[in-house]
Amino acid sequence: MVEVVSMEGNPDLIRKRASWLVGQTARVVFTPARSPLVEVELQEHPLAKGRRRLWKLHAAGLKVLPTPGDEQPGRSSQRRPVRAGDRATVIQLLHSHSRARAHGQWLIGQWGTILRRLRNGYVLVELDETSTRLGGARRWHLHLGDLLVEAVEPPADEQDGLYGVGLSLSDREVVRHAVPPQQTAGLCGARVRPVRIGEWVPPFMPALVNVCPVCANIVRSRGAGG
Repeated sequence: MVEVVSMEGNPDLIRKRASWLVGQTARVVFTPARSPLVEVELQEHPLAKGRRRLWKLHAAGLKVLPTPGDEQPGRSSQRRPVRAGDRATVIQLLHSHSRARAHGQWLIGQWGTILRRLRNGYVLVELDETSTRLGGARRWHLHLGDLLVEAVEPPADEQDGLYGVGLSLSDREVVRHAVPPQQTAGLCGARVRPVRIGEWVPPFMPALVNVCPVCANIVRSRGAGG
């Protein structure tokens, strides 16, 4: 859920004729990967005659509202803390540090994967795509209050046999490997450092960047992973 707090970033026609939207509460219907315009559905019932319920509004004018019973705003269907592997959309930059806010025009609307939780409400997010306008950076420290989070849960019947993630260093780059449960070597045979967050093991996902191509091919051939 979001609140319309301003008309910032919206076309002049909307700014002039739909100023009544400010203060409205809305449900996020769709957040495109390459556009800062978010499709929302107004929650006011009933609406005044002649006013439509669905709008495409710039994310800069939206404020994410906390979800009751959850520690951070988001679309998670699971009432659990955000964790590595969850998907996130940058919907605003009200809480993140100044470096991120300086790139807000290009960061807002981007999709990515949460790699790990940090202190003070921050997470490390790896964007699906990058831009020269972002200096080629794909990993950003962003505040949870600026993100819409989609919980990623493996199917219940696959959780026990799901490959975890192990890390190795190659040419000064961290490489992700697929690691069978209770092992310290990747499917490719490389010695790795398995990743574990409390009792949870992040699943190996071949589609991410910096993955071992051998591990990725093995996982795809066996029909596991995303």
